[in-house]
Amino acid sequence: MRVRLMLIPVLLVAVAGGLACGHAAILSKKYPMIVSLNVTSNGGTLFTANVGLSAHTEDAILLLSLASVDSSTGSKTQVYSKEVDVASSDRDESYQLPFSASVQGEYIVTSQVTSLDRHLMDSAETTFIAGAPEGSTEASTTTTSEAATGSTSISPVPPTTPSSGSTTISSSAATPPQPNVNGHWTGNFTYTSVHGAPNYKTGMPLPMTLDITLDSQGRGETVMFIDGSAMGQPGKPGTVSASYQGDTLTFTIPSGKDYSATMSGQVSSDGSQLVIKGTYSYTSPPSVLMTAEWQVTR
Repeated sequence: MRVRLMLIPVLLVAVAGGLACGHAAILSKKYPMIVSLNVTSNGGTLFTANVGLSAHTEDAILLLSLASVDSSTGSKTQVYSKEVDVASSDRDESYQLPFSASVQGEYIVTSQVTSLDRHLMDSAETTFIAGAPEGSTEASTTTTSEAATGSTSISPVPPTTPSSGSTTISSSAATPPQPNVNGHWTGNFTYTSVHGAPNYKTGMPLPMTLDITLDSQGRGETVMFIDGSAMGQPGKPGTVSASYQGDTLTFTIPSGKDYSATMSGQVSSDGSQLVIKGTYSYTSPPSVLMTAEWQVTR
């Protein structure tokens, strides 16, 4: 997944007093996204987490945590964590992080990517069975927000194929999203509340398009365009990462030191037409708060 951070100027806020909204800064950057996560058995209690990251222009932090799962209660206990420095790279890379799981049973491996100031950019998790025979459980990949601690610097290594005799427990491809949301969508974006940004008006529908491209696991990117000409903000298309789970489509808009933004939508069908209805919010303390509703169809 990629975040080519050049978001739509209509979503930019000119804050009274000369403070500019951080969207423009966000969208000039590209952070690493997690493109793969699997666990390889090295024999006995030793394992390696293999994390694939996309090409990126920004330095970042890769976090890995390991939690055991109580089979009777389902409760989770964190047993290991590691932090890895990730330098900018113009190509996809694979990081190999060794760890030990000494007790037989189910474990959850969680991987997160954050900016250097600890804002979450992407996350994924996979489960595996320690002490299980070869060919054991394959796991699904889901989003998470658990944090990891500690600090270790590690260099990226080329993707490798497990040697003979090793067991790979990998994240299986999730069932392709139903309905399929890939393609071109059209609709509108309407601010429902605006505080501290007088140039933005509520109740005015603005033309909006989405061009969604997701893989079979429901992860990918979206080219988004909101035409704010009616507010004096004509706008340009921007690309953000996206994930699709269940009926929810979520866009990853990285937060900054002085601002944060969220955007997601629910996918449904209306007769022969597909519809995505969603919300957007932007906050820049102490005075700026904006919310919006949006809807697109295909």
